[in-house]
Amino acid sequence: MPIISIHPDVMPFLAEKAKQTGKSITSVIDDILRALINKQDSKESKSYTCHNCRNPVDYEINAYKGYCDYCESVVFIDKN
Repeated sequence: MPIISIHPDVMPFLAEKAKQTGKSITSVIDDILRALINKQDSKESKSYTCHNCRNPVDYEINAYKGYCDYCESVVFIDKN
């Protein structure tokens, strides 16, 4: 697997985000990348995304809420 380097000026942001969320920096980076990828995909497909993690929400409960498989809970949705 290739080694990925992160610019040093981004590390304080990632460390603070990891501390706030109680996650590892790797998990924070994974969440950010998935959100960006899903945001790009949702622009193309006009789907709903989770307000928390920005992953796609397939199950809409009502106009404002859906079930997010990633968060494993009922969440507010953003309509794209």
